[in-house]
Amino acid sequence: MNTKNDQYDFIKTLSLLKDEQLIEKFNQQVGNQGWGNARAYYLEEIRKELLKRNFKSDNIITRHKMSLTKKIKLENNQLVIIE
Repeated sequence: MNTKNDQYDFIKTLSLLKDEQLIEKFNQQVGNQGWGNARAYYLEEIRKELLKRNFKSDNIITRHKMSLTKKIKLENNQLVIIE
């Protein structure tokens, strides 16, 4: 029997991405005004994966939310906002 989230199984591949690829996935969402269940789930999985990697990220990501106002890059294991 299928669960409600079976349609979002593609998100499991986020853990297989290199750091730079994951950050690119994040950056692709900056400025995107679209919304829906699939996107909400996708963004939550990106947030979780970034937290799992133990980057210093408190300026962008907290335990319960993530800012998508500006693009980021990785420098010395820290997520840095691109101005």
